[in-house]
Amino acid sequence: MSTILIMGVKTQLSVNIDDLLFTVYRLLAACDIAFPTFRALCQLNTPRKMMTTTSPRPGTLAESSGYMRGNDALKWKDIKLYMVKHPEDPKRQVLLMRVKHRLNKGNRNKGVRKRKHFAYLQYILIRNKPVFTYTERNDNLGLCVIQDVLEYAFLDNAFASEHIKCPRDIWCLTNVPGHRLSTPIHFKEEVKHVPIFRFAVKNNEGCWVTDPLRAFTYNQVQAYEKSASVSAAFREQGSLYKYRKGTAANLNMYAFSLHMNNCR
Repeated sequence: MSTILIMGVKTQLSVNIDDLLFTVYRLLAACDIAFPTFRALCQLNTPRKMMTTTSPRPGTLAESSGYMRGNDALKWKDIKLYMVKHPEDPKRQVLLMRVKHRLNKGNRNKGVRKRKHFAYLQYILIRNKPVFTYTERNDNLGLCVIQDVLEYAFLDNAFASEHIKCPRDIWCLTNVPGHRLSTPIHFKEEVKHVPIFRFAVKNNEGCWVTDPLRAFTYNQVQAYEKSASVSAAFREQGSLYKYRKGTAANLNMYAFSLHMNNCR
């Protein structure tokens, strides 16, 4: 079988942290796109930040175009939120969030693949490990993923504690005991199977609201991304995959170097 190499295909550029900061600011402060709700706008920004930092594919966060009507996307059950002691100052407390990438390509809903051969073990775990950790950011709140998740949690009334009514309550009412390093902040059982990123729909009164169950689809997020790229006058619009490209390449290089070191 002969293979034809197509030379005219263009690869899209990868996004770095400066590009991400510009797109976040542009979308929040200067974008002229009429999003149906403010949450719909944020639901474009949050996947951008998550893809740039931990390299999930868009179909890991929103409903994949290859699995339509399954309503399977990042859900509240995939999020674990903790108040932890600051590693450099035990008297301080900060938020930490662990996100399970349950819908990774080729490994959907299967967890972590393991091999018995030790030389490959760490390489496989790093390459396919579905859990990533986010820490609270105080240097630039626009890049803080935890801040976005807290916004969605309050909008969905997702916190299990009846005492958490506003963001200040999280820091004022959640304490880490002296004999522990962390305290979990639980979500309600009834919301754990609800997608975090969801469609905007019109209610009976004709007002735009967030659908209580229907997951945001890749096609919808990509449509918003295309409009935002046109509004920002990007020379090359690209797709949502441009946000994960640079991070994914660096993760692969790191995993490969670790694998080679273990083989020596």
